[in-house]
Amino acid sequence: IAGPPRVSKYGVDLAALEEVGVEALDRAVAGGELVVIDEIGKMELFSPAFRESVRGTVEGGHRVLGTVMQASHPFADAIKAHPRVRLLTLSRATYPQVLQEVVGWLR
Repeated sequence: IAGPPRVSKYGVDLAALEEVGVEALDRAVAGGELVVIDEIGKMELFSPAFRESVRGTVEGGHRVLGTVMQASHPFADAIKAHPRVRLLTLSRATYPQVLQEVVGWLR
């Protein structure tokens, strides 16, 4: 039986993602200095519109603060390898250092 894309036990509502998430991302690009994307993950990557919006944001020269899945995925890997992207690994141990670096970057 065909149904929505699934990640584990969760179905992905692509229409809602595109109506709410992609539209919000596009508005942020049009009107802000900083675009926050939480998150570029397995569920979100089922949406071609979301992928294109993220790609356009990163390649468009906007300042982006985002989270991206650690697991390998062709799109996520391309974003992580983009020359404008700086990866920081957040954990309990690295939290103070990452916080300091992000706050400095935002200033």
